[in-house]
Amino acid sequence: FLDEVLAVTDAEIAYAIRFSLTELGMVVEPGGAVALAAVLAGRLQSGGKDMLIVLSGGNIDMPLLARLLQENDDTVEIDRDRAAEPSQVPHFVNTTRTP
Repeated sequence: FLDEVLAVTDAEIAYAIRFSLTELGMVVEPGGAVALAAVLAGRLQSGGKDMLIVLSGGNIDMPLLARLLQENDDTVEIDRDRAAEPSQVPHFVNTTRTP
């Protein structure tokens, strides 16, 4: 059953991609950064409980990644009252592919 649907903007996804690279040291593709974008933008609330989000895929065009890294985060409108603090996000498990 589906309980809820959330939407994030392209700018919020770009912010999540930058955050993932600069704060978590992970390169993620746009589709793989959507859940993180929702958390950072305050659209996905944890209710004070731990939550798990999946960051996936490193299939991002390098010129696009370079452009995203040069963009300014001021273009992203984030509800600071609802948004997750960056210090709440960096608890993650990194898995790698093995042949």
